[in-house]
Amino acid sequence: MDQEIGQLEQNGIRCRVVVSSRRRHPGIRYADGELTLCGPLRMRLADARRILLENLPAVRRLMARRETAPPPEPGPDFSIGSMLRLLGKSFPVRTGCGHPEFHDGAFWVHPVCARQDEFIALYRKLARQILTQRAARAAAAAGIDIRGIRIGSAAGRWGSCSSQGFLNFPWKLILCPVELVDYVIAHELAHRRHMDHSPAFWEEVHTLCPEWRLRRKELRIEELKLRLWGPLR
Repeated sequence: MDQEIGQLEQNGIRCRVVVSSRRRHPGIRYADGELTLCGPLRMRLADARRILLENLPAVRRLMARRETAPPPEPGPDFSIGSMLRLLGKSFPVRTGCGHPEFHDGAFWVHPVCARQDEFIALYRKLARQILTQRAARAAAAAGIDIRGIRIGSAAGRWGSCSSQGFLNFPWKLILCPVELVDYVIAHELAHRRHMDHSPAFWEEVHTLCPEWRLRRKELRIEELKLRLWGPLR
């Protein structure tokens, strides 16, 4: 559960400070005109002030991007006749015979099962299938070993890589176009060789995805478009 421990004002920037048992590292988000610095339970206001000061240029860039962000796409509508996203495209929700399924270019569901939790379960299933297949293919082509794919609920990040060799992704990644999915996979595969963001890491990313700079910009825009789908959970 999130807990607000205070507010900061630094160089004309106001910031809420929130701690949570779900967070291991601090992070900054800006939404609806409000800047929030989130951190683990051990974080104090003095720590938050130091983090904000160290990241002021990045915070200003973040706020500027949000202020000029493209309008969001409509949030998810799981009712019969609506359109839902998958890999950057929209597909209709049609009347089916049971729990939600995806095939033949449509989401199929019985009207009484058209509930959010049913569709989230389907998205998680599709994410596991799609991301496992694409990550395995990319890893094999690059000669990189991975232990498996985990579909989780990482808030505020598109992917991560554990030291044990597992690649972790939020199910919402499969809402994005396939080229952005492949960029995120390449980013995490590069961490199998460099568990940092050193120049050597970015060289590895470039080897795996030569268009990574463009894809990274597109991913930021995509996240803004999808903000009515809620946080990356």
